[in-house]
Amino acid sequence: MQRALRRTGIAGFEATTMAAFLVALHGVGASRTVFDVGANVGLYASTAKKLFPDAQVTAFEPTPKTAEICAAIARRNRLDVRVERCALGSTVGHGTLFLSGTSDSSNSLVEGFKEAVGTVEVAVSTVDAFVAETGIVPNVIKVDAEGYEAEILRGAQHTLQRHRPILILEVLFRRGTDHGPEIAVALDGLDYSGFRIGATTDWSSPSSIAGDPTGLDRDWLLSPTPLDEAFARRFDRRLAEVELCTADRNRRAPRLEDDDGNSQPPDELRRSVAARAERALVGLRSLAGRGRAAVESRRP
Repeated sequence: MQRALRRTGIAGFEATTMAAFLVALHGVGASRTVFDVGANVGLYASTAKKLFPDAQVTAFEPTPKTAEICAAIARRNRLDVRVERCALGSTVGHGTLFLSGTSDSSNSLVEGFKEAVGTVEVAVSTVDAFVAETGIVPNVIKVDAEGYEAEILRGAQHTLQRHRPILILEVLFRRGTDHGPEIAVALDGLDYSGFRIGATTDWSSPSSIAGDPTGLDRDWLLSPTPLDEAFARRFDRRLAEVELCTADRNRRAPRLEDDDGNSQPPDELRRSVAARAERALVGLRSLAGRGRAAVESRRP
């Protein structure tokens, strides 16, 4: 995710999903409470907190190093985002997270989802257990769990039935398998309407949940209530704003000059300075050694 954001900005990375997410947040009113499930580095969590400062935001990320980055990004931007270093599923316990060699955003609790280069045991909770334990009740839940979405919904049945949060959910079509039907089964009887998120979505006409064989429009908005014309207008405005967030607008670390006037990023400059300091120290030690030897040679 980090490399993709550096290359394209948010405009080239799930722009329509981000627009729908922000419109959903706008629509739930002042008491915004967000669960970002499968948060990775916290793009959605941090954006929600930045644009809606009064929102209560919790990010769930099981990959240890990625969770640390998520927390660090929020901390350095002075954003009060709660980071839970765990996965969510259908039952409370522990699970094996399969680490992808392709991207940390492809780590999954589903064995064989991607070719794994390692595994790590992680804590697993459920939406319902977390809500019961903390009293934090979400009204927007974003889920991107690399094929584990249906399990997460199975562990959120009480919350979905009683509190009716809006869902932003990835629905995959992968290796010939459409994950839409299993997600529809997990939502059966809960009276949610599904809308495939895209630039040309008709927000007045819900459709059956299905993955996109092209992989282009993977994300869905699932709403417990009908969406009005105002939602569509706000979506168009938000999408236009998100599409302005191109790579050239990314903040970059300042480049500093070394002693020769060459521009270097801070990390490279620090390494260069450290190397020169070490060489200078070695030279001083050598000089001191020769000095002592000269003194000793002059003694009678």
